[in-house]
Amino acid sequence: MRRTTLALVLAGALVMAAGLVPMSPAHAIPPPPTLLCANDFSTANLTGWSQSGGRWTVADGTYQQTARTSSNARSWFQAEWFAHSATARVKLVSASRSSSFVAFNIGVRGASTSYRLVLSARSVARLESVRDGAVTVLASQALPVAAGTWYTINMGQSQTQISALVDGAWLFGGTVNLPAGAHHLGGVGFTTAHASGAFDDLTVIHYGPSTEPRCPTTPPA
Repeated sequence: MRRTTLALVLAGALVMAAGLVPMSPAHAIPPPPTLLCANDFSTANLTGWSQSGGRWTVADGTYQQTARTSSNARSWFQAEWFAHSATARVKLVSASRSSSFVAFNIGVRGASTSYRLVLSARSVARLESVRDGAVTVLASQALPVAAGTWYTINMGQSQTQISALVDGAWLFGGTVNLPAGAHHLGGVGFTTAHASGAFDDLTVIHYGPSTEPRCPTTPPA
């Protein structure tokens, strides 16, 4: 488990905010960020989290899904967060087929609706919209994905766009426009398909004040 300083997390969130939060010419910086979540999974406190499919557990300082036979294992924290940036480390531990993947989800609305960044065993990254279980690929590109390797994903969401980075590199040429009528409120979560995966160092930043629930938090050192 790697600990990330809160200062660096906030700095990264401000970079995402600059591209996702509209600003008037009179304002050179985005609104002050609010920390909604900073969980390094050093404890087994999963209050507010839900699971569907797979075997989810906190072990060795990470959140893990260990059932490679599950085709759609999901865990999520439900919230009505808006205009937020979310970061997590994600690892494909082992895959049972070439189509296996792990994913980081934002805009989560229950078990079957979210946006997710998929890291596939086929060495492809996909930004997908999942709505009532139906999957639409919004963007994709080649990206080396090696089993047993940690990848740091950052995703930012506004009302009309999503941005994604892996290990600090922008994907899909920058922002991806959401389709008309797409939802823009939700929580965060993780998904695996025919794979075991590990997840760590989850951080969620909101731009401005928020009264929405926070996830169980163990702040980074």
